[in-house]
Amino acid sequence: MVKNKRDIVTCEYGDILAENIVDNVGQLLIKESTIIDKNIKMKLMEMGVQYIYVYKNQESEKEEKIMKINDIYEKDRVIIKKTFERLSQGKMLETREANEISDGLFEKIVNEPFINNYLTDLYERDSYTYIHSLNVGYYCMVLGKYLKFSHYNMGEIIKAGVLHDIGKIKIPLKLLNKKEKLSKEEFEIIKLHPLLGYDIVKNVDSISEDVKLAVLMHHEKENGSGYPNGLKGQDIPLYAKICAIADIYDALTTNRAYKKKITPTHAFKILRSMAGDHLNVELLLIFLENAYRCYF
Repeated sequence: MVKNKRDIVTCEYGDILAENIVDNVGQLLIKESTIIDKNIKMKLMEMGVQYIYVYKNQESEKEEKIMKINDIYEKDRVIIKKTFERLSQGKMLETREANEISDGLFEKIVNEPFINNYLTDLYERDSYTYIHSLNVGYYCMVLGKYLKFSHYNMGEIIKAGVLHDIGKIKIPLKLLNKKEKLSKEEFEIIKLHPLLGYDIVKNVDSISEDVKLAVLMHHEKENGSGYPNGLKGQDIPLYAKICAIADIYDALTTNRAYKKKITPTHAFKILRSMAGDHLNVELLLIFLENAYRCYF
């Protein structure tokens, strides 16, 4: 069998590890000949491994092709690929394409009275956060699709993504758009936006408690170093974990007043380095595996 160097994200389930994985002092962590599955990939990502050498499992090649098709309908995959590319080029999200992979749900959600009023106000006040909110709603929806969410849960995760930064409407624009590095005091003000957002949505009947908690907790981290409450992985709700991935990916691949965007490939590497400590490994792996297919 031919030994191939593979990126940990793009190696396929069923591939066979061609070399031992050892730590910095040479201690064996994962043995050669181990068959790659989801748990092994998650473990390798948490360890910070970027590349491995594998043998292709001939028996799995046919199954692999079937799985790729069944993972998500081919039509949807083409639309998602096209939209990922457009957003990474700094272009606006087209609601039509978002609707095509959500059976019209995306447009229905953003036209709900509370959300529509928020987006209208946001568009007039802060165009970046307006675009970012729609993009995050889209990326959340795509990840929900990969997770095979129900129609109801798809609507909920779209709402969570679109509303995640609603608290920024109460943050001074001069801080949000400041080109220079924020002072410690200024950053502490920015960090108030999840609490401010929760305060806005907490009494809105059309917003579920799950979505409200995503607004509050999308900056919490798996290791407990996030804000506002320093929650650890098991205490962070699913929607908040999904929003965190979508939020960071869009922030990395979008131009801001204080930084230029980076390429999707570079963003994938940064996200991968955040596995385990900052972001949920299982959700991140699903996002990266599918996002990679949009560019490679």
